[in-house]
Amino acid sequence: MCKLKKAPLLLLIMILLMHTVALAQERRQERIHALKVTFITDKLKLSAGQAEKFWPVYQQYEEDLKALRRRFMQQYKKGTEHLSEQDARRNIEDNLDYQEQLILLKRRYQESFLKVISAKQLNELYVAEREFRQLLIQKLRERRSRR
Repeated sequence: MCKLKKAPLLLLIMILLMHTVALAQERRQERIHALKVTFITDKLKLSAGQAEKFWPVYQQYEEDLKALRRRFMQQYKKGTEHLSEQDARRNIEDNLDYQEQLILLKRRYQESFLKVISAKQLNELYVAEREFRQLLIQKLRERRSRR
């Protein structure tokens, strides 16, 4: 009888813990997104008018990128060490298809971006995205090395 009373309590504690972890991760993602917005706005030297028009387009672009990436990654949840030759070839083709879709997405958004920012700023956007990603990776490595 004692074990039966502990089970709901244990389940409740696990649910609360998972919820707390999820909230912390969500806050961390929001903080990273805010830093990215500041970083890109600064790098592109966006005027207030440009920023007002740019960020909705960029947010939709990011959502489309994430959806494309998610669809691609769904196919590769299992490991690659036990693939047949045929499956490995299919993975290679799928990867190339993904890269093509990525390029098509960037080309599609290029026109939308150029309606709001200059070509020079668009070029700087791609550089700023890489730089920001590198900064995040560097900070993550620094944190892990301190542990």
